[in-house]
This record gives sequence, structure tokens and C-alpha cells, in this order.
Amino acid sequence: MMRNIFLMILLSSLYLSSFGQKMHGVIELNPYIRYDTYPEFSDTGNPLSGNYTNLKGVSYGINVNYKRAIKNEYKLLIGLGYYKQIFNKIERRNTRRSDEVNVRVIGYPSPLYMLFYTDKYWYNCIANNIGIEKDINLKNDLLISIVASANNYFTYSQYYHLINNPEGSLDYKKKEFKYLGLSVTSQISIQKRINSISIGPNLILPLFDIWRTDDTFPYEASSGSRSKWLRGIGFGISINYSLSQKNKL
Repeated sequence: MMRNIFLMILLSSLYLSSFGQKMHGVIELNPYIRYDTYPEFSDTGNPLSGNYTNLKGVSYGINVNYKRAIKNEYKLLIGLGYYKQIFNKIERRNTRRSDEVNVRVIGYPSPLYMLFYTDKYWYNCIANNIGIEKDINLKNDLLISIVASANNYFTYSQYYHLINNPEGSLDYKKKEFKYLGLSVTSQISIQKRINSISIGPNLILPLFDIWRTDDTFPYEASSGSRSKWLRGIGFGISINYSLSQKNKL
């Protein structure tokens, strides 16, 4: 996992540096963590079955962004990064039997005629984002940064933790490259300037998310999708470096 993060930072830095060599701007390093809750859905494709699933997850990632002033205090932001979308709390209930379990049925390839279950799973993703940033200058070299951005996620590997497997390993891994989803967020950060560097915490407010369903699970297809409004929060650190000593952050 750390190797994935390192490679994404390296590739992002090389990619964004190519822009920085041609024009002035700001490079941002932004590690972050998110907590999301997802709307309840029927996991059998038939609402009359009474089976419903709730998902929650603590995910994290890191972006390397390039920012360029476009008008007054506004900047255009583009970036690349790594994101690990995690579903690590599963609540599955049946309204007819009034019971609840913390697993989902999974389509694990096995010659055994039995059901397999996962209690957590995640997707390793390449992230690319674009957004608009507005800076509000304060006294004592402080500034407030407000960002609206759209983030696209492309998953290249998937992991599912099994709770039962008579054949051995409880780790089910797949390597499929496919589009996972989109997240529209707003962020606000209070930063301190120190010469050509500014640094500060940022609050992340997810506005809208849409993601592809996963054909690893029964009754789901990769062409389907689910979505949510709000229902999440995140925190991160914004570290900015001006590519020009004369360029104000």
C-alpha cells in the first residue's frame, strides 16, 4: 500500500512539474481522510425479500495538485493522486426476521457448493481532480482557502476479506482496471504563510458521490451505480509551495 502511495506521489510530481516548468503556479500536497455513510439498499435486487444493506467506511488518500491563478484571488486546480475507498462497516438486516449481520454475500470463485461472506472490502484507486479555489487573505500571513472540486476515481485493484474459506486464505484479491466513481466536494482550509510555503488543516465536506456497483457481489453489475448527497466528512492537511519566489500564495 505504501508503495502505491509513493508511486502516485512520484508520478503526480513529475506530471505536474512539467506544467510548473512552463508557467508559474503553486504545487500542493494534500493527504486526507474521509468518513462516509451510504444510503440503505436492497442487496438481492428484490425489495420484497426484506434484505437491506447499510455501508459505512473510513477512506484515505493523497493528492498532488497544481494551481494557477486565473482571476484575482481565484485559482484553477488540477491534480493526480491515490485514493483507497474502504467499506469497513457492513450492516445487513432482514425486515421480516428482525435480525442483523455484519457481512455481505460475495461471489467467491470456488468448487465448493457454499456461500462465502465478506465483512470488509476496499478499492485501490488512481484519483484525478479538477477544481476552483478562492483565497481570502487575512492578517499575520494567514489566509482562508475555499475549494470546490470534482474527483474521479479509477480502481486498479480490489480486496475483499472473507470470514469463511475452507480452502485456506481469507484474502480475496482482484486486479481489474475500471472506472469506480465521482465525488464532488467542498473544502475550507486555514493556512499560515512561511516565505514560499503555506500550510494548514482543511475540512472536507462531500456534496455528491456516485459510484459503480460491483459484479463481485450477487445481483450487482459493474454497469450499475449508486449515489448519495452529503452523508460524510473529511479532514486533511494542505501543504503548498510557490514555484516562483515572486508568486504570492
